[in-house]
Amino acid sequence: MFDYDAQGDNANTDGIFFANNSYIVFTGNVDGQNHIAFKNLRNIIDRWVTHAIVGYNNTGIIFDHIDVTNCNNGISVSFTGTGNEIQFSNFTQIRGDAALSVGADGTSWDEIEIHDNYIETLVNSTPPPGQSRYGGPDGIQCYGGMSAYRNTFKVSNTSVYTSSQHPDMFQLQGNYLKIYGNEFINVGDSHIDYDCYNNSTPHDVWIYNNLFRIVQVIDSYPEYFRLYNSSSNALTSITNFKILNNTFVDNIGMDNGIPTGFLTIRFNGFNSNPTGSGNEIKNNIFYNCGNGSQYQNIYIAASSGFTDASFSFDANVYYNSTKAPYIYYNGTSYPAASWIAAKEPHGKTSAPTFVSYSPKHINNNLHLASTDNVAKDAGVSLGSYFTNDKDGITRPQGSAWNIGAYE
Repeated sequence: MFDYDAQGDNANTDGIFFANNSYIVFTGNVDGQNHIAFKNLRNIIDRWVTHAIVGYNNTGIIFDHIDVTNCNNGISVSFTGTGNEIQFSNFTQIRGDAALSVGADGTSWDEIEIHDNYIETLVNSTPPPGQSRYGGPDGIQCYGGMSAYRNTFKVSNTSVYTSSQHPDMFQLQGNYLKIYGNEFINVGDSHIDYDCYNNSTPHDVWIYNNLFRIVQVIDSYPEYFRLYNSSSNALTSITNFKILNNTFVDNIGMDNGIPTGFLTIRFNGFNSNPTGSGNEIKNNIFYNCGNGSQYQNIYIAASSGFTDASFSFDANVYYNSTKAPYIYYNGTSYPAASWIAAKEPHGKTSAPTFVSYSPKHINNNLHLASTDNVAKDAGVSLGSYFTNDKDGITRPQGSAWNIGAYE
């Protein structure tokens, strides 16, 4: 164990630094237990300093069974090639810039695989004396070529000082990204943030078989997925974004002190009129998300480059117990019922039945009940992209695919 608590809240060191290495396994695995640990490496003024592990230009590196607790940053490493993994590790009480910051070539799928980890980030809007804007770290910052699967992500409130970062669980750029089979609990700012500021032609981003939910309201305006362009450069195209078989539940924030659903999926802020092709939003459950026409379940801003074929929709379930859901597409806002009639032959607005559910309850079981007649066997086949559900069960188990993350 590496414990840096003696350096207090102003540490200015890194745990392990390495560069220009190939095919190394850092493993703390002893009978399935984590026996490499970093603790209390933090700096409440500078979010970028102090990392448990930091390095660059490494190939074929595996980090396995590592614990990082109460630190600014976990692993910050740039990779080349493939065979790079971060697995079976715990990153808890992360306070600085990011639990994981990973770079890769970003020219193909699966250059970095991040899987079977638990990642918790802390949020506190109160800054230390002399500091201004404050929030908390990102979970994973990545620049392409990443696959993240079978992880659990959680955002927690805290009274300890954190950092000036705004807390997205994924802060993404680049292409060839897959996020699947994960559970997301609570939102600091967004679950998945995709900024196109250095990529005018973003493409090939797949988000599927995930469970997104809130059990404690932390951010007033939480978002589960967003794409935008923060630069003045023109965004020219959006291609092959696949948002498929996810379960989105309880996207609840606070609007003027009143609990309010917010935008669940949004594509906007383009600063141009991009084209779109190969984009699909299918087989998702939206349950108690959004706030009617004010905050839609799906918001895709207008672009003169879009056509009806730029995004393909089908077999989504839009249900809200208090306000009828809406979808906004290319300049027009639709009540979900009207949207389905025009755009989704297999879409629905009835409530699916879960094994157990109450609003924002930590112990909800969001598998479909055996008695469900809304989402069960009601989806479209997406077997050209994947064939299992979040639990690894083969799809379909019945006459057709289930809608949502679970078969």
